[in-house]
Amino acid sequence: MKVLLSFLSISLLILGTILPVYGHQDGCHRWHSCPSDSGSYTCGDKGYCSECPNNNFCYNGQPKSSSSSSSSSSGYSSSSSGQQYTQESISKYTTKIDQLTKENSKLKQENFDLKSQIKQLNKKIDSLNSIIREQLNVILQWIQSK
Repeated sequence: MKVLLSFLSISLLILGTILPVYGHQDGCHRWHSCPSDSGSYTCGDKGYCSECPNNNFCYNGQPKSSSSSSSSSSGYSSSSSGQQYTQESISKYTTKIDQLTKENSKLKQENFDLKSQIKQLNKKIDSLNSIIREQLNVILQWIQSK
C-alpha cells in the first residue's frame, strides 16, 4: 500500500511539472495569448502566429502590427501593451501631468500658509493664556486678602 501511494505521489508530481512545460512551449497557449510585459512576442513566445487563432495579435496565422508603418519581419509587436501611443495621447498626458504638478505646488503653498497661520494663532493663544493667568493671580490675591 505504501509503495502504491509513493508511486502515485511521484507520478502526480512528475505529471504536474511536465504539463505546464508543454503549455509554456505552445506559441498560442492561453498564458501567451497576450503580449508580454517586454513586448518580446506577439502571439506566443515563439514570435509567430501560424498555430494561433484570430485574436488581438494574430489574424489568419499572421501577426498583426500595431500600426501599418511599424510592421516587423519577425512578428514582434512594437508596443509592450499592444497599443500605439500617438503624439496626441502623449500630449494629453503631458498636459495632465503639468496641470497636476501646478495643483500640487498650489496645495503645498496653501499648506505652508496654513501652517504659518496656525503658528500665529498658537502665539496669540499663548499670549492670552498668559494674560488669563495674570488676571487669575490678581483675583486670587484679592480673595486671599479678604
